[in-house]
Amino acid sequence: MTAGLTGGLTIALPKGSILEGALVLFKKIGFDCQALDEGRKLFLAFPVRQVRFFLLRGSDVPTYVEYGAADMGIVGK
Repeated sequence: MTAGLTGGLTIALPKGSILEGALVLFKKIGFDCQALDEGRKLFLAFPVRQVRFFLLRGSDVPTYVEYGAADMGIVGK
């Protein structure tokens, strides 16, 4: 998907109210994902840790996981 990042973990995150809570959790474990919250960025990669994040509509997260574009996702109400 991204040059220099093969394998690794891809996490799909929903836009909207759930995103704020998810970013707090990821910050606690050492990922500064503020770029996803501050602008129009839809993709963020951490090549050293082999993790990448997709920012999607909440209804698209399960589809990305189901078809293998993302390894895991956060969804809910």
